[in-house]
Amino acid sequence: MIEVQQRFKLKIIINSAGCWVWIAGKIDAGYGMFWLNGKQVRAHRASWAIFVGAIPDGINVLHKCDNKACVNPKHLFLGTQKENIADCIKKGRWNPFKPFGNKNSAKKRSPEICAAISARQKGKPWSKARRAAQLIKHKGECHEPSIE
Repeated sequence: MIEVQQRFKLKIIINSAGCWVWIAGKIDAGYGMFWLNGKQVRAHRASWAIFVGAIPDGINVLHKCDNKACVNPKHLFLGTQKENIADCIKKGRWNPFKPFGNKNSAKKRSPEICAAISARQKGKPWSKARRAAQLIKHKGECHEPSIE
């Protein structure tokens, strides 16, 4: 586990608030990503697993500091999704009026693209549906490339 800890610590800097700020790869939502045991996981979850211990099934790793890039295990705690929402409300980050679907101005796909994905992927496993969505998003296509 020491090797994993060293690899993990190469991807952080410590700010004045004591946050271990993740400086490696991140997803759009601002959470870091880290390869742990052959799987790519969110960096704050990896931090908990590496420095504290196992995360029970169905449990989230929450931030005391509200910094999505923070991976300091002292700034993290375990909680259910219900506790995560309650924490969000308590800290004033909850917006019950945030629009969903087509009413959200930050949406990434048009209704036409979503309909094409749905029609093409009916009954297929999730991974194939996701691949089709990627093709549509990046190439405007709704078919798998042939391997010939």
